[in-house]
Amino acid sequence: MSPEDLKGFIADAVSKALGKTRVEKKEQIEWLSLDQLVKYDPCNRTKSCFYDYVQSNNIPYYKKGRALYFKKSEIDDWLNSGRVNTAEEARKQADNYLSKS
Repeated sequence: MSPEDLKGFIADAVSKALGKTRVEKKEQIEWLSLDQLVKYDPCNRTKSCFYDYVQSNNIPYYKKGRALYFKKSEIDDWLNSGRVNTAEEARKQADNYLSKS
């Protein structure tokens, strides 16, 4: 039995002795309402702009009834997906591409 296994065994035994069950930590999802998203957006887009993105399915969203919700992590990914390479990065990519040919 490894030291890590022994630690887990002891933790489980103590939890059972105290009448507690070991609960795994669940991932905390941070949700944003449309108003919160407008405030969070670094580009200061309007609500109507986000409604347009939702209408054309250009932004990840969830809908419950009439309310729109957004996962903060997915919005971060969406914002990061628009990154444009610097001129130096583009030059390096071109050099790499040409050197492989």
